[in-house]
Amino acid sequence: MRKHTPGPWEIEYDDLTEEWIVFWETGSAEVGGANAANNANLIAAAPEMYEALGRAYASTKYSGWLADSQLLGCIEKAIAKAKGQTQ
Repeated sequence: MRKHTPGPWEIEYDDLTEEWIVFWETGSAEVGGANAANNANLIAAAPEMYEALGRAYASTKYSGWLADSQLLGCIEKAIAKAKGQTQ
């Protein structure tokens, strides 16, 4: 997977199409259907969440603290999914 487009990503509601639009530096995507507003907010938060997960993983795994293996596993799974490394 290539590196994702950096944030911030923003959302806006389009009254004409009745869809939420997620904007980033070089493009946009329409989000429609059930729960569109919630999904658009989640998509827009993705770059910040990805960075936070990476920091949390490094902080937990390499800080010398007793690492919570279940927590690390959840973080690893989410990061892998974001990188397209899962099915």
